[in-house]
Amino acid sequence: MNKILSVVIPSYNMEEYLYRNVSSMMIGEILDDLEIIIVNDGSKDRTSEIAHELQRKASQSIVVIDKENGHYGSCVNAALKIATGKYFRILDADDWMDSGEFVKFVNILKCIDVDCIYTPFANVFFNKNRKEYCIADNAVWNKKIDLSHVSLPPSYFHMHSLTYRTHLLHKINFVQEEKICYTDSEYVFYPLSHAKSLYCINVCPYQYYIGREGQSVSLDSLSKNYAHFEKVLANISFYKPMELLPTYSSLRKYYIVTLLRYMLDIHLFSQKKDVQRDKLLRDKIRAFGDDVNISEQIKDINLKGLHYINWWLDNTGVDKLKLKILVLLKKVQHTIVN
Repeated sequence: MNKILSVVIPSYNMEEYLYRNVSSMMIGEILDDLEIIIVNDGSKDRTSEIAHELQRKASQSIVVIDKENGHYGSCVNAALKIATGKYFRILDADDWMDSGEFVKFVNILKCIDVDCIYTPFANVFFNKNRKEYCIADNAVWNKKIDLSHVSLPPSYFHMHSLTYRTHLLHKINFVQEEKICYTDSEYVFYPLSHAKSLYCINVCPYQYYIGREGQSVSLDSLSKNYAHFEKVLANISFYKPMELLPTYSSLRKYYIVTLLRYMLDIHLFSQKKDVQRDKLLRDKIRAFGDDVNISEQIKDINLKGLHYINWWLDNTGVDKLKLKILVLLKKVQHTIVN
């Protein structure tokens, strides 16, 4: 039977979460439409054992790849090589699908033919009885949109929201950077730069789990992986497709500013001061200086109205003092929270 959707689950030491993840998609009425690809990225716990246990329960719909550790991008690449579904998407192993919404999503996929599908997603906060829905601005639901003439705003640019036609990914030779983290930016940037049609479905299948210990978006992980941001930034800033569609420009600006913000926050709020890194960051921002939109967006970065990036850029005595006070306050806040 032809599969409608291939879902890759990059998994490293995810024994605590993998069963919840996969079980959320093992729904009888749509299971035959799915190709669930669990990629065990050299885990040292029971991730592989659990993955194979799940595969035995639904061998026609679940595939397990065991491989050496190569980080997130290598998992996506390994899955894409064998994916047979008409559409392809990522589901992180510590996240899950809302089963009812996922059934609606898959059934609608059977009826459409587009390069990219957008769906809202939910932020689910660890140890808090709170869920926050993320929905794109001015979304036009249940209608095919021609991206040859439309530029999407940044509220569409989330990995959790995007599903692609598998053929499109193969056609553009899509490959994510391996051996580093935070390449989910590439999953949004490269294919969406090439997508010529979009369909927005007003269902919310993806449940994004925020705040667990050891998560790659935690401050400690971000600081350790600073060089990974540098690599992804270089990849995105130098990439230029043969055909420039309207969304490419807004995508490129969004990710340059977003990645620079992560890098600046790591630099400014880390315990150790790095003079060489400071110089390199200033050089990077100057390199984008010809693009007024990027420069203005970087300068507009603020924390509750405090334009601390401007303080750092201006670097006067007063600005240095204000930044030092902000850093101290952030440290106090982090200590209290933890």
